[in-house]
Amino acid sequence: AFFAEDNEATWKRTRTVRFFVSNHCPLKCTFCSSTNFLVADSGAPARVAWVDAQGLMTMITNVYRAHPELRTVFFHDDHFTLGKEGRERAIELSELVLEAKAAGKLPEHLGFMAQCKITDVTAEMLHIMSRAGFWMMSYGIESFSQNILDEFNKNCTVAEIEQGLEDNFAVDISPFANIILTSPRCTLEDVWVTVKRCVQLV
Repeated sequence: AFFAEDNEATWKRTRTVRFFVSNHCPLKCTFCSSTNFLVADSGAPARVAWVDAQGLMTMITNVYRAHPELRTVFFHDDHFTLGKEGRERAIELSELVLEAKAAGKLPEHLGFMAQCKITDVTAEMLHIMSRAGFWMMSYGIESFSQNILDEFNKNCTVAEIEQGLEDNFAVDISPFANIILTSPRCTLEDVWVTVKRCVQLV
């Protein structure tokens, strides 16, 4: 039984497909190539285009049929839950997944991961995503220093990040925090604030 559980935990991380279901993230963080290179090349911001919830379900169903050993679908876009529309899409997709699992069209053990900005998650959205099988969310937190957040043009506050973490910890989804410790204008205090908070969260 121990080895079976160990294998399942390994398969959950390795028997994975990665989906890129939007063309780019438009949030304009100063360090990010996704927006900055695109704008520099085209001369203007590009419209965000993405696959809707029904299209995502078709992709998930097709890849599961082709690879029944599949354990996890990873939505690897920079920001899967972008804005109000992104949150609504995540909720609709979760509802469709729950229906498919109840009907036996998808297995109960099929899980999901996604990347997004933590200030764009809500308690309601995380709750239904957890029920649908999302088990990890990767967040571009970057820093717990407001100075660095402002320098990176993150357009959020430390308090908003903390609220997002609180909502995440309330459900059965593991948060993965992406951190950038230093920046051209950071101070030692900025670094220490982030290190101290990360240690507290571990």
